[in-house]
Amino acid sequence: MTFGINDGLLEGNVKVGGAARFQLCNADTDGETGMCVRKGLCGDKKSGSGVAYGEVLGDCDFKDQSQQFLECCKVVSTCGDHNSALISYYQNPNYPDTERDDLACNVKISIRKKVCQLRVDLLDFELPSPNYRGICDSQNNMAVMAPSKPRGLFGRGNSKLCGLNTGSHFYVDVNAGDSIQFIATLSGTAAVPLSRAKLAYASSSAYKWNIKLTQIECDSDHWYYEDLKAPSGCLQFYTEAFGTIQSFNFDGSSVMAPNQDYGICIRDEGNNPGSRTCSITLRSQNFGMMVGKDDFPACAQGSEIVNLALQRECCLARDSAYLGIVGGQSDPRYTDLTASRRYWCGAEMGSTGQISSRHEPYYIKVHSGSFDKADVERVEKKYQPIGFQVDYKVDSGDRKSTRLNSSHPIDL
Repeated sequence: MTFGINDGLLEGNVKVGGAARFQLCNADTDGETGMCVRKGLCGDKKSGSGVAYGEVLGDCDFKDQSQQFLECCKVVSTCGDHNSALISYYQNPNYPDTERDDLACNVKISIRKKVCQLRVDLLDFELPSPNYRGICDSQNNMAVMAPSKPRGLFGRGNSKLCGLNTGSHFYVDVNAGDSIQFIATLSGTAAVPLSRAKLAYASSSAYKWNIKLTQIECDSDHWYYEDLKAPSGCLQFYTEAFGTIQSFNFDGSSVMAPNQDYGICIRDEGNNPGSRTCSITLRSQNFGMMVGKDDFPACAQGSEIVNLALQRECCLARDSAYLGIVGGQSDPRYTDLTASRRYWCGAEMGSTGQISSRHEPYYIKVHSGSFDKADVERVEKKYQPIGFQVDYKVDSGDRKSTRLNSSHPIDL
């Protein structure tokens, strides 16, 4: 049993409605999505040949030409595997159980024809925390290697994940024939945080992961892939009308990673493609963005807009970090008064921890500078530079929205 481009699972799909189509099953679930294949093509245990294996989830709701019900097959990869399935899962060897031993584990995903995006959903992700500078330890991380981003997926020189990332996702731009590698290196002795709660220091050395990998054809008219397709320039794309966005490796106490530079996009139609929207509201749960030496102490509070000493906006020092979105900052004393600003950093997200933006498409720039140990120590005397955890809500109104999709590129 193989799951390559020209045989096995991918060859076993059937014609439905007169057109060759990969038929999804359990498409309304994150952890059990599969493909419908002819019976006997989905193995229920690993073949030992270095390729992914299939887990039979049950029968599909339709039949092939011979009137036989198809099987729902979930493709699972673990250490040393490779596959080119449209939807697959990468798990630690004992998942859903945790691991405690030292481990080197890599998976290779071969990109199929017509595919231009790989969506990576971190359904379950608990690895050791980053170090005191927010950098993943060389012996405790998961690196993502992609030909389209040789200098770093999350920013220059930054392609590694660690800490807690359950529920996060990101996109990788790909071309047909690319090989995307996920390389996990674990020592088995480093501490894994147990909670995202603010100031939660409890930890264990047990780690685990379960990652959903979806190859997206950018000219596909299939509703599932069309819905997931991200606009150009968006490392993350949120499609619901409300939810929570947060920095990578966020656990409520670890320092946010330096050298990050990416965009977050939020669909301006929320759950209803025909709806109208007028703004997006952001409310911080946890917020602590690094303020560099030249911006400290003028901008450390978070409510300051201008660094008067340097006669420029706050948050733009080389070693600062910020969320970039044009929004209104309310006056904490006079709620009917607001000021417009573009960059948000410091101990709080503005004067009230809540901002509203009317500028479509809804795009948030995430940037963290090249801060060092001295910068971290300076800021920690005033607040913890833990990154961000922010609730968002797409607000309906009387202004017709323009759907955010791949035909509306983002200028970075």
